[in-house]
Amino acid sequence: MKVQDLMSTPAYTCGHTSHIDEAARLMRDNDVGSIPVTDASGRLKGVITDRDVSMAAYSKAKRLAEIPVRSVMSTPVHSCDAQDDVATAVNRIRDAKTRRLPVTDGNQRVVGVFSLDDAARGVARSGGDSAAVTTAVAQALATRSKLPATP
Repeated sequence: MKVQDLMSTPAYTCGHTSHIDEAARLMRDNDVGSIPVTDASGRLKGVITDRDVSMAAYSKAKRLAEIPVRSVMSTPVHSCDAQDDVATAVNRIRDAKTRRLPVTDGNQRVVGVFSLDDAARGVARSGGDSAAVTTAVAQALATRSKLPATP
């Protein structure tokens, strides 16, 4: 099973010269928790999450329309290719300790978003026939749910 078979499309993106009010509006209007950030050519530059927006709103003491996306976006960004095997992409999600990855083509242009939810739906659709994907999803969820060690 390939990422392109399960990824969410279209990918809602914002430009790295945008301000976070635009990113927040895209997230609200499309019911998503993160937006890939691209350059003028559509190439992936970073990711901004709903948490990035809320923390910037709290800490910067500026209007959202005054805060550039590039100042709060996450970099380097973890991504996967549309042709990647689903288990490989889920392992990348696990290693990055995230919930979703922008999906790019061979030119680093964003073509979709792949999430743990997409992978789980793929497992359900296959009737659980993909042991590697099932195991990778379980490991990714377990990694995300670990509490930080206390001193």
